[in-house]
Amino acid sequence: MVDDAARDSRRERRRGRTGEAGSESSRRPNYHSLKNPFLPQPIFSDDQVASIHDTALRVLEELGIKVLLPQAREHFARAGALVDPDTD
Repeated sequence: MVDDAARDSRRERRRGRTGEAGSESSRRPNYHSLKNPFLPQPIFSDDQVASIHDTALRVLEELGIKVLLPQAREHFARAGALVDPDTD
């Protein structure tokens, strides 16, 4: 026959697995209040970001983009963009 101490020990282990030992809210972390203590790590340096931006502006200036919606072309023209009316 199983002694009482072994039975109590198994009961305590089982209770820990099923969650009866403590309240559920005391074991669940509050993710809404977590704070990241580390500074964001930059992927690009400031010089690289400036270079990417300048290249993007040069591509837009030299190649341009095709805007299919006529209302959008009108909007860009009112904002000062160079719009070629022959590119419908």
